[in-house]
Amino acid sequence: MGYFNNLIVPAIVQEAEENKKGKLNFENEDSAEQRSLARQDLIAAKALSDVSKSMDSENKSTKKALNRKAKQTAMEAVEHAQKSVIYADEEHKVINNDDLHAKLEKTHNNSFLQKEQKKTGINIVEKSDIDKVNSAVKKKRGEKSPYNAVRYTEQEIDDKAVNDAIEVAEKAVNNLDKKVEESKKETIKIGNQNFYIDFNHI
Repeated sequence: MGYFNNLIVPAIVQEAEENKKGKLNFENEDSAEQRSLARQDLIAAKALSDVSKSMDSENKSTKKALNRKAKQTAMEAVEHAQKSVIYADEEHKVINNDDLHAKLEKTHNNSFLQKEQKKTGINIVEKSDIDKVNSAVKKKRGEKSPYNAVRYTEQEIDDKAVNDAIEVAEKAVNNLDKKVEESKKETIKIGNQNFYIDFNHI
């Protein structure tokens, strides 16, 4: 047992630490902040939706305003969740194009974020999810961004469109949480033995 503790355990921990280099680090400040903002936006979108659904038919203008903001806030939740993944790639080893990485950090375009993350297998939502979150958004001629359309263009967002956006936001946050948990675990092979490391307990 002393041999195991003195030689094998340090070797396993060292190997695990080496393997973590270049991998997604969700504990860095920027990634953690984006994850927190995603959760806050999801909470806010649900609250706005709940208030909107409680409105009677005479409060059309209030319901319209609440639904637009609920949709926008759900879209922002998806954006922040995806950006948490981008910032977790702090060494730019997964997406190794520095210019592309910088663009992904700044964009509001959920489709662009999803597409580039999908290429590397670090995506937390699919194209169909982005289509769903962008559904029912009306854009003016020449307007490309659904997010900017919700911000700057009159919208008629119904309860279903809000529900769709919230559903995608929940999926993004839940999948992000799964990625965070996966990033804390490592399998190390030494000789014929596999060792499972949970960085929560080191």
